Amino acid sequence: MAYIGNSVVGVEHPSTSALNATTGAFTGNVTTTGTVEPAGDTAAGDDAAIGYTSAEGLILTGQGSTSDITLKNDADATVFTVPTGTDDILFPDSAEIQMGAGADLKVSSDGTNGVLRANNGRVYIQTDTGVNLTKTGNAETMLIATPDGSVDLYHNNSKKLATTSSGVDITGQMLSDSLIVDGDGTFRSGAPNLSIQDTDTNRYANFSYGTRVLNIDNVMASGEVGTTVDPATAFRFTDTNGTTEVARFVPDDKSLLIGRTTSLFSSKLTVDADNATENPMAVVSQHAGSSSEYLILFYRGNDSDGYTNTGHIQNTNNATSYNTSSDYRLKENVDYTWDATTRLKQLKPARFNFISEADTTVDGFLAHEVSSIVPEAITGTKDATKTETYIVTPAVIDSDGNETRPAVKGTRTVPDYQGIDQSKIVPLLTKALIESVEKIEQLEARITALENV
Repeated sequence: MAYIGNSVVGVEHPSTSALNATTGAFTGNVTTTGTVEPAGDTAAGDDAAIGYTSAEGLILTGQGSTSDITLKNDADATVFTVPTGTDDILFPDSAEIQMGAGADLKVSSDGTNGVLRANNGRVYIQTDTGVNLTKTGNAETMLIATPDGSVDLYHNNSKKLATTSSGVDITGQMLSDSLIVDGDGTFRSGAPNLSIQDTDTNRYANFSYGTRVLNIDNVMASGEVGTTVDPATAFRFTDTNGTTEVARFVPDDKSLLIGRTTSLFSSKLTVDADNATENPMAVVSQHAGSSSEYLILFYRGNDSDGYTNTGHIQNTNNATSYNTSSDYRLKENVDYTWDATTRLKQLKPARFNFISEADTTVDGFLAHEVSSIVPEAITGTKDATKTETYIVTPAVIDSDGNETRPAVKGTRTVPDYQGIDQSKIVPLLTKALIESVEKIEQLEARITALENV
């Protein structure tokens, strides 16, 4: 039996070296080669106690001015603490909580930022009900992820983007350095129109569903596409003010109109210019050499049978020529012995003025008087007419470019005038001149013979 003061502290057994006590105090270190097995719970107010219960297992209880429990390593450096009176675990700056056999997942704080790092593989956050990312105290929502539902992103506690079963739903503006749409992409706006613009609002495109309008400002051009005047069939371009139409493309008849709103004579390209200040068209060749260069080429044919060049317009540094095909390889039944003089005498050159130019008298022909003599020089039929579509009353457009009243169109019968290519008469004139020269030479020969008698 051993005593400390008046208390019994234990009995030393020769074979087990065990020490049993009910109460007592030590002033030095307690060293044991076995285990310390507490057999009771600790209590509030214990300065430093080790306890055990069958339900709680090992119990450590402490009481300090800053920490109740401090765990240190063999270098006497703090591994973690339990701050006094709390159920928190506090790790020092840069200390890591490492999980996995290879420390695959690490959680730490550098004193300013919290770090969650996976050395291998991915980090999974798994839940059956959802994930909320909020500001401290749930004062502000930043992200909500719902299983089998949407993922919502917030800005300043206001939802801005939500995933849907068909894509994403964006509230407010979307700013992007670039945008690439793969596949059959569709842009849709819940408002009456959709706008695309940069941050200074100087360059933008506006799509208006109600009138099917595309407004483009300060890009490659300014204007509207697909509008107001006959919106189902026209692409309309206006000036920078959006008030005056300057060009129109009509998909239905594949025509391009510049300077007017209706085509002329079923033309695919119509250019209307103020002849006082504008030229309808300019064709420019920047070729620096002196050789002749093509300006316009003319072809006849189709994709199935191929195309044949029938003429061209070309120029040099000083002149322009208008050429039609004339290669001998394109011709057959060539005859040089036909009578030109008889046909030439049937022509009726005249002097006249056009009705629209009463004060200008010119030389020329009446087309129908030439058609039976040189038919290839004449187009059209005498006294022919045609039906044309015209605007009875124009469309009414409001200040926003919207059509408030469509144009009223009508049809009317107008003359289908004949035309003449006077250059086609040149071969007849040349042949007739040759015949005249031959007759003159024959007469001169006869006169010479008579003079010598």
